[in-house]
Amino acid sequence: MIFLVAFFGINLYLNSVQSEKEVKYSGYISPDPQLKSNGYEIKLYKDKTYRINEYWHGESRHYFGKYEFENNLLTLHDERISEKTEELLTSKYKYNSIKKYFEPIDKGFPKLKLKNKE
Repeated sequence: MIFLVAFFGINLYLNSVQSEKEVKYSGYISPDPQLKSNGYEIKLYKDKTYRINEYWHGESRHYFGKYEFENNLLTLHDERISEKTEELLTSKYKYNSIKKYFEPIDKGFPKLKLKNKE
C-alpha cells in the first residue's frame, strides 16, 4: 500500500514538473494525430530534456531523458529508446526545415511529425 501511494505521489510530482517546462518542439508518431489510438508523443524542452508519452487504448507510459540538437541533428541520449518504443522511435533524427519534420537517420523508422511548427 505504501509503495502504491509513493509511486503515485512521485508520478504526480514528475508530471507537474514536466508540465511547467517550456516546449521547444512537440511531435508524434501515430496514424492518428490526436493520439486516440496507439502512438507516441515526444516533447523536447528548451532545457535539453525530453518526455516521450506512449499511448494505447486509454493507457499511457512515459520515458524521460536528455537530448542534443545541433546542426539540425537531434540526438536522444537513450541507447534503448528503440527497444522501449517497439522500434518506432530511434535515437537520431535529421530536422527537415522545409517540410517541418524529423527524419530518422536509421532506415526503417517512421518520421517524427511536428505538432508545433517553428
